[in-house]
Amino acid sequence: MVAQHERTRSVLTIATRAHGVRLPYGVISSTRAGRVRSWEEKPVIASAVNIGCYVVEPRFLSLIPPRRASGMDRAARLAISRGMRVGEYRTRGEFVDIGDAASYEAALRRHGGRAR
Repeated sequence: MVAQHERTRSVLTIATRAHGVRLPYGVISSTRAGRVRSWEEKPVIASAVNIGCYVVEPRFLSLIPPRRASGMDRAARLAISRGMRVGEYRTRGEFVDIGDAASYEAALRRHGGRAR
């Protein structure tokens, strides 16, 4: 990941992984006139998702407000809007979501830890 970050001269490289979510319904595509073009039953919507692992350059850190909470997504969008190079590193590796309290507790149980 670091080698790719350096090779592409990105200010930020975001690790991603393929992830799919199966919709519980059939998806219909139709024309404005109401004629059905296609029907896909319970499709899987696939995308690259952020796994929360980054490589950053020192100048990227200036986009993060000091002494207050701010999401990495905000700083990344700001970098993109300013024309800075933001790279993606796709991995097949495992990751554990800890984005909310329930996921964090599940990760702790799975890996034998406990909250402090």
